[in-house]
This record gives sequence, C-alpha cells and structure tokens, in this order.
Amino acid sequence: MYHLFRLSVAFVDAMEQGQLPQKWLGETAPPEIQSGIEIEAYGEQVRERLAQWFTRAPEDAFGRSVQTYYGEQSAHLLLERTTWHAGQHLRQVYDLLETQRSLPVGPLPLELFEGLPMPAELW
Repeated sequence: MYHLFRLSVAFVDAMEQGQLPQKWLGETAPPEIQSGIEIEAYGEQVRERLAQWFTRAPEDAFGRSVQTYYGEQSAHLLLERTTWHAGQHLRQVYDLLETQRSLPVGPLPLELFEGLPMPAELW
C-alpha cells in the first residue's frame, strides 16, 4: 500500500523537482509507516499534498516537461502514467482482498479508470 501512495505523490514530487528518478518507485515504507493505521495516515497526507498542489499549480503546469527515468514526458502524460499505475495496483489490492474473502466496503468503481491505458491483465 505504501507503494500505491508513493506512486501518487511521485507526480507532485516530479513536478516540483523537474525529474522522476526510478529509485522513487522502488522505495519501501519507512520504519514509522508499518501498520494499517500508519499507512492510512500516510495516504491522507498524500491526498492532502495532491489537493494542495492542484489548487496552487500554475496555469502553465501541464505545458511543462519532466525528465523521467524512461525519458522526457509532458506533465499530462506523467499524471496519466502515475494515475493508471496506482490504479492498477488498486485493482490488484481489491483482487487480493476478494481472494481472502475480506471484501472492502464497496466495489471498486472501474469507471474511474475509463480512458486510461490500464493493462488488460490484472497481474
């Protein structure tokens, strides 16, 4: 779950720093984020950071490019990639929960991913 949230905030980090190094996506949860409650708190921090960035982003933010480990990308394409990548992992989490018969409160609204180049395969 840490990776899923890290993917999301990596977009903001990349926009602020002008780069997206591959090592960010391989980071593991720090010692202070190990329990479900701590992951939940981290997720809330990520949501808040994203909301703040989108609120204060300059008008030309999506006209910029960011250097990523897979080449230069427009901000729009980087947002798309970090979104579908996190979405793919979310689909996998839901699948794992179903396998364990520990269903979330409600179904994953797959319409959230419409228009994104999500992998057809879950795994």
